[in-house]
Amino acid sequence: MMTGNGVMHNGTTVIDEYGQNLDRLQVSIIVRGSLFLLQCLRLCEEYVRIHEWWLKEYLDYFHI
Repeated sequence: MMTGNGVMHNGTTVIDEYGQNLDRLQVSIIVRGSLFLLQCLRLCEEYVRIHEWWLKEYLDYFHI
């Protein structure tokens, strides 16, 4: 049975901070997801920088 913040079974509290732990878990998932997204954006920026450099070198080489 769910209580205010925990779980009770046969009148004995099994987990005291169930709801608080879920809140912490959700925050952790959101933070990790945000960090992963930032990592992806940084990789995309690096990818674009490399290709811009390559295109410039290519155009310079062929005097375009």
